[in-house]
Amino acid sequence: MVDFFDLVFSSSAIDFFIEQTNLYAQQQAGEDWDCNTDIVEMRAFIGMLFFIGVHRLPEMNNYFSQSWVLSTPEFSKRFTRRRWWQLWSNLHLADNTIPRPRPGQPGFNKLWKVQPLFDILLADFQEKYYIGQNVSVDEMMVKGKGKNPVKQYLPMKPIKRGTKIWALGCSCCAYMYNMQVYAGKVEGIVENGLAYRVVTDLCEPHLSEFNNHVVYLDNFFTSIPLSRHLESIGLHCVGTIRANRQEYPQCLKDTVLLRNLQTGEFHTAAVGRHIMSVWKDTKVVSFITNVLSFFLYLVFNVVFNHEGYIATITNVHPAKNNSTVTRKRKQDGTQTLRTSPSCVKDYNANMGAIDRSDQMRQPYGIDRESKRWWIRIFLFMLDIAMVNSHVIYTQWFKTLQCP
Repeated sequence: MVDFFDLVFSSSAIDFFIEQTNLYAQQQAGEDWDCNTDIVEMRAFIGMLFFIGVHRLPEMNNYFSQSWVLSTPEFSKRFTRRRWWQLWSNLHLADNTIPRPRPGQPGFNKLWKVQPLFDILLADFQEKYYIGQNVSVDEMMVKGKGKNPVKQYLPMKPIKRGTKIWALGCSCCAYMYNMQVYAGKVEGIVENGLAYRVVTDLCEPHLSEFNNHVVYLDNFFTSIPLSRHLESIGLHCVGTIRANRQEYPQCLKDTVLLRNLQTGEFHTAAVGRHIMSVWKDTKVVSFITNVLSFFLYLVFNVVFNHEGYIATITNVHPAKNNSTVTRKRKQDGTQTLRTSPSCVKDYNANMGAIDRSDQMRQPYGIDRESKRWWIRIFLFMLDIAMVNSHVIYTQWFKTLQCP
């Protein structure tokens, strides 16, 4: 497993990490710094950080306790308490002596403390693994309440305060392929909206047009202009969409039409090469797709509407549609099949890559509190590197047909 971790946390990343830590310790004029660290010691240090994620204790000093309740002998064999705190206190990822733009000046980067190592690790993630055809884009949150220049407050989320990270992952295995820390509006760049910029930044130029990737998005990101742009660079799009988005068909907003929809029924409309559906599940949900298989599935009575594009409305009867989704009754727990557009099943199967990566990361995540805001982002990247190495490991043994 260590060999697979070395693929995504390469020697260039750890050498940079060692260089900056030694440099920072010397700049602090360290009586508290016994000697420069090296690759053997730093690899042991990173290994102990993962051990901390598996075996949680209330405080870091507890790992050096002699109490039979808290004692972890293997930890003390690797590091003395003094040396551990020397390394932890002097962890650093950027040279403080390099002149940088100040806040308010052109070129200022709020993430300069972590950006160098972040870029190295992303390059490793993208170089060492070829993701599948289906990918999804979503957000992740790194917990943190301190003096964080990129801290976000999201009261409706499980993690209400912290750093927001946009991520693109492989739908089949939850491999995190590309990420971007949200640091506010990008100065000097004219945006077509935050969601548009995030998706294009994550996809271009990393996804090749020759692989016919399909990008799955939720309704925060999806819009018709974005889908059209992705199509222009050889990418397809499937996602939920809000009815107030630009160019959303007026014919699907009709209140009488929506009021008369029964559970399992849906209506469709074509906007250029894009198919849009309004489906009644427990509530009305809208979908958009430009994947070829969905075009072949639908048969339209085509008309021209007042907005100038070709559109149609088709009320699909359940008996004529072979795409269904499973729903569970609250009363007795029995499962029922509900008719749906074919893109719904496809969306449900491929949208959850980021959530699955979170599920694998959280049980053994390192996530230690620190007054240094960037430490938690660094520990988050270590966790992602471990999850990605586990994905490569499992995919490798599936290929070899090993247990």
